[in-house]
Amino acid sequence: MIDSPFRYFVLLANMRTGTNLFENTVSLYDDIASYGELFNPSFVGTPKNPTLGISLEERDNDPIAVVESIIEQNPTAIPGFRLFQDHNKQVLDYVLADKTCAKIILRRNPLDSFISHQIAKKTGQWQLRDLAVRRTAQITFDINKFQMYLGKMKRHEATIEQVIRETGQAAFQIKYDQMARIETFNGVANFLGLDQRIADFAAITKRQNPAGLRDKVTNYDEMQAGLRELNHFESDADPYVEPSKARGSVTIHAGRTVPIMYFPLTHNRKDPVLDWMCDMELDHQPAQTKMKGREVLDWLSNKTDRVIFTCLENPIERAYRAFNNRIAFIDPEKNKWIRRVLIGQYDLELPTWPEGGTPGADDMANANYTPAQHGQNFEKFLDFVYGNLRDQTRAPIDPQWCSQHAAIAGYARWSVPNFVIAPDQCKMMFATIQEQLAINPAREYQPVVQSELITLADVYNAKIEVKARKAYAEDYQKFGFQNWKPKV
Repeated sequence: MIDSPFRYFVLLANMRTGTNLFENTVSLYDDIASYGELFNPSFVGTPKNPTLGISLEERDNDPIAVVESIIEQNPTAIPGFRLFQDHNKQVLDYVLADKTCAKIILRRNPLDSFISHQIAKKTGQWQLRDLAVRRTAQITFDINKFQMYLGKMKRHEATIEQVIRETGQAAFQIKYDQMARIETFNGVANFLGLDQRIADFAAITKRQNPAGLRDKVTNYDEMQAGLRELNHFESDADPYVEPSKARGSVTIHAGRTVPIMYFPLTHNRKDPVLDWMCDMELDHQPAQTKMKGREVLDWLSNKTDRVIFTCLENPIERAYRAFNNRIAFIDPEKNKWIRRVLIGQYDLELPTWPEGGTPGADDMANANYTPAQHGQNFEKFLDFVYGNLRDQTRAPIDPQWCSQHAAIAGYARWSVPNFVIAPDQCKMMFATIQEQLAINPAREYQPVVQSELITLADVYNAKIEVKARKAYAEDYQKFGFQNWKPKV
């Protein structure tokens, strides 16, 4: 017997929010039995394979008996089903009031789910397992239809939240992008009282519409204007932009004796800025890092005459390094899920490197992996980044390729930098900082050219520039980056 406080579970969601992926993954657990859309108005369970062998009329005559029947049929497992806002109201009231029913709530950006639903209706394709049969289409966005959709969704969610709150229950909440992590599903298992944990997804339900919103609708500018007028978040902010990346104190570098604090925008073990900071210390000690929140606040309080800075990087260089270090040239056991997504949904042709370390030049030659192939893969990676930064993929936004304006905003919990230094101005600005603080370092700041198996100059072309400007449009707008050029 399972030691669980629940007899069954219900997934409370809406169409096009990732419920197929949820059900495919929870079905990997031995003690979970999922029955699909058990109360869909048009079918029982799934369209092609009806569940339980009963008709719509039999189900609707006594829907509560159907719920109890799946519990009886699974004495050693926890059964469950999906329940959308257009499904059976009687069942919704029943499961919300039943404290032995585990409530799992799945949400997605409503604009994305609405457009995905409109495209699915137009193409007739509701789930994709083989990219070869993907159907694509553009829709004309209708602000009035979206407003009706949004209103129904909000009323439905408000009802659920009110009942759960007033009856003192707890629900397991999932956001769409959190389903990229297997840990989320193991959290569901733990919530249900199961001991089993799984290590990976068995297979990926392919993302049907990986392109950005501009490519999915025929009237993108009109849609954006309508959304601003709708303003359903009751703020002046654009509700569909990349969230700021909250930076923890572990990434902050602070001088030990010199009053300098550095907000890095990416993780780089060979960051020449850290060498420059070390040279300014009397005993050449490395900067403080891995500081606790209180230590950061104490440092800021004790050093009122200080300089806080961050260094920008050309977005193409930033994305290329992230692609190399996080995707292309890594141990195949690392970042397996995101590599599978890029291969399966964005058509990247990534080699399988020998296990046990970072590949080298010999491995690349043995795999017949050329700069031309690498360049094509990088172009497709930029397509992924475009959607990823706009919350249009299931993958979380990685700090290594997030927008720089979002990274800087994430540091605002601590302080605001005095200097945001452009890529070609580091040497000049560091000299200014030294003069301002009356510090004479042992040597001047020296940028470091990092070695790469395939350099950016080997793959760069006009198409990459266009795709990068599309993916990082706000960075280019806010910081005025020029087209990329090799360093002389």
